[in-house]
Amino acid sequence: MKPSSENDLHSLASWILGITGTSLLLIPFRFNLVGSGVPAWGLSILGLCCYVVALSNQFLFVLRSSQKRAIFYRSVSVLFLIVLGIIFIRAGYFIEGFIYAFVGVMQLALIVPLKKQSMQADPLNVTFALIGVSSVIYLAISGSQYTQVDLTSYEAILITIFLVTLFLGIFRKIIFSDKFDAIFSRIQFLPWLVWCLVFIPTVSAAHLIGPALLVTTMLVSRYTPWNRLRLPENDILGSRPSKLSPRWKQPCSYS
Repeated sequence: MKPSSENDLHSLASWILGITGTSLLLIPFRFNLVGSGVPAWGLSILGLCCYVVALSNQFLFVLRSSQKRAIFYRSVSVLFLIVLGIIFIRAGYFIEGFIYAFVGVMQLALIVPLKKQSMQADPLNVTFALIGVSSVIYLAISGSQYTQVDLTSYEAILITIFLVTLFLGIFRKIIFSDKFDAIFSRIQFLPWLVWCLVFIPTVSAAHLIGPALLVTTMLVSRYTPWNRLRLPENDILGSRPSKLSPRWKQPCSYS
């Protein structure tokens, strides 16, 4: 299991929580979560909590924290991701709910004490595979109507692209040589890009946030220099701008 993959998964979780939380606060009417049974004020509180939790988790990438604190923050992240997944599924956004729930479950798998014995595979790729498989199964057994959107013209295309990219993504190491690994490890972004294009006309935050962040993560994962983002152990935020060069510290003389 590679540390960069773990960080990419934690980053995906924090961005999902942050953008969803901000959107629930600013544009709650773009979610249409009436079927979830959660009142509007409850969604606003949930949005605020998600934003705070996301911000706390993002601090872990730049500030050195104790292991107990990191586990606490990420455990709260898992809780809110699963809560959001349940709310979305209850409102009829099954595939989007799968994204939230599986990201939360895989993040939980990384923080439990037995992660080294139970999680030898790449957690990010496992997350993509679980979301993709569950989405294909749901599209195959459900009707063409999806949360008031008619998918008759796109259902077969989506299922086909999901199946092909899932097969290539999961079995790429067996079928292709290592030099093609970087290409086929990211190919699973295609069905989610098509999903976003299909649902852009709805201007629905519920339909677009999770899939759009999946596309972004699939394309940029393993490129982020996580080690460079972390501040040195004895560094203090704001101290760097105050370290002026000696010539700036000399008193100014006026003629």
